[in-house]
Amino acid sequence: MAYVNPSTNIVLIKNCILQKSVNDETDTLYFETLSDQANYFIGLPNKVVYSPTTYQNIKQGVMRIGKNMKELYGCNYMYFTNSNNVFENKTYYCFIDELKYINNNCTEVYYSIDYIQSFMFDFTEKTSLVERLTVQQD
Repeated sequence: MAYVNPSTNIVLIKNCILQKSVNDETDTLYFETLSDQANYFIGLPNKVVYSPTTYQNIKQGVMRIGKNMKELYGCNYMYFTNSNNVFENKTYYCFIDELKYINNNCTEVYYSIDYIQSFMFDFTEKTSLVERLTVQQD
């Protein structure tokens, strides 16, 4: 079996203004460029950086971090980049849903993908028209 060097960087952010809500599409930040987005998140204070780690599968929604749970209290947002040539080299932005104690040096982080931030520059918005009609009953 081939060995893949750990190259994923995980950053957990404490007290981030982005929070999971009913209106995820309206409660978000918009950026003009990918570098503006990256610079904003890099510039945020109160971060816990954990790297290098192994590849993170976005469909699992959970990862184990080799940190004591008390270091992660207050973290509500995170991002990670699977940055090996074997993988997609994409940054995924996520809401932290729950922290679970495993032992003194391990915490499980349950997360859900923030699709707006993660794929903001992967699609193009086009002009559209929404026509709304009501049906009248006699």
